[in-house]
Amino acid sequence: MKIGIISDLHIDINQAFPVGTLLADAARRKELSCLAIAGDISNDSAETLKFIEELSSRCGIPVYFVPGNHDFWSANGNEAETWRIWEQYRAHPACLSDKQIALNEDWVLLGEPGWYDYSFGNPRFSRADFELKKQYGRTWQDSLHVNWGRPDIEVHQRMLNRLEESLLAAQGKQVVALIHMVGKKEFTVPESWPQWDYFNAFLGSKDYGELLERFAVRYAAMGHVHFRHTVQSGDTTYFCTCLNYHTQWRSGDPAEEIEQTLQVIDLL
Repeated sequence: MKIGIISDLHIDINQAFPVGTLLADAARRKELSCLAIAGDISNDSAETLKFIEELSSRCGIPVYFVPGNHDFWSANGNEAETWRIWEQYRAHPACLSDKQIALNEDWVLLGEPGWYDYSFGNPRFSRADFELKKQYGRTWQDSLHVNWGRPDIEVHQRMLNRLEESLLAAQGKQVVALIHMVGKKEFTVPESWPQWDYFNAFLGSKDYGELLERFAVRYAAMGHVHFRHTVQSGDTTYFCTCLNYHTQWRSGDPAEEIEQTLQVIDLL
C-alpha cells in the first residue's frame, strides 16, 4: 500500500489556488491508500476540519492529520479557546492524537502536533528571552493567537509524553509518525540567516528525534519550518514535507509544487 504525506498547506494564505483539488488529483494519480497531513492546514479550526472532510471525499481514501501551530490559532488568543480547539481536534476521527491507525497487519500510523522547548535556539539567549517571543523587532505570532495558559516547555513535555505512550502501545509494529514540529537540527534554519539564531527556538525540540530513534521508528514526517528535506538518522528516515506559502514556491505552478512536495511511502 502507498501512503502520501504532506504538510503546511496553508489553504487560507494559498486560497487563490485549488490546493485541495490538486492534492486529490495527485492522490488518485499516485494510487494512494491514504493521505496524511503533518499540520498547518489553515489558521482556523473550522476551516481545517472542513478541508479534511472535503479532501477525503474528493480523494475517496482516508485522510489523517495532526494539527500544526497555525491550526491552533484563534482571533482572541485566549486560553479557553486554545483548549477548546485542541479538544475539538482530538475528538475528530481523522486526527492522529491519542490514536493508532492500522495501515495493514505490519504498519501503524500515529502522531502528535508537538510544541517547542527552545532547544534549537542559540544558547546566548536565556529562557526568559525566548518566553518573550520577541526579538529583532519581530514577534513570533503564536504569542498573539495561541494561549496554552502554561509554559511552552510544559506543553512540549505533555506532547512528548503522549507521543511516547503511543509508541509504547505500537511496539511490535512498523511505525509511520507525524509531528508538526521538527525534531532534528538538520531541519532548522541556518543561523547565518538573519534573526534565526533566536527564532529557531520555536521550531520544535531535539527530544522528538531522540524519542523516535529510541523506538526505531521507520518513517517520521515533520513540517512547520517551510523547508523540504530528507534526513536519515539511525533506522529513521525523516521527511520535511512543506507545501508552504505560494510566495515561497519555486515555480508558479501549484500542481508542480504539490508534485514536488508530496512524499509517497510504499509500505511493502
